[in-house]
Amino acid sequence: MKKGRILIALDYSNAAEIVAEKGYLLGASMDAKIVLLHVVDDVVYYASSNYDPITGFWGFEPTDFIGDNVLENIEKKAVFFLRNIRNHLKDKEIQVTVKRGNVVDEILNTAKQVTADIIVLGINRNHYSDGILVGNTSQELCRHSTVPIYLVPIPRED
Repeated sequence: MKKGRILIALDYSNAAEIVAEKGYLLGASMDAKIVLLHVVDDVVYYASSNYDPITGFWGFEPTDFIGDNVLENIEKKAVFFLRNIRNHLKDKEIQVTVKRGNVVDEILNTAKQVTADIIVLGINRNHYSDGILVGNTSQELCRHSTVPIYLVPIPRED
């Protein structure tokens, strides 16, 4: 019998650890292989003053955003970030993958490449309005995915 695969798409939000844990528990209940994914899309996001490090990941230095290697530097830091998450989950069998491009497209492409059975991602509760999901990434994934999507609700930060 083929072992299932769970693709857990993570950003650098405070909730990434929660999303990874919930996705990992889902995968464990299915005896599935886990793939952690981070998509590098907009360089400005990483240089933002709103960027909030998690999982012991402070990562970026001002020099990471100077010169011709900005995207390569961010990708290296993203691999480091995903390895920290893998270490937190205490499972060395977890695959880490970093892609560059449109977030929705790369999640869908990666799901196809790894033959994912489920895609896991977080949804900020601020994105709920009268029970209707309105988050851009989540909405686009739900619209275009042929793979079931498991949304992890993230507590509001009041």
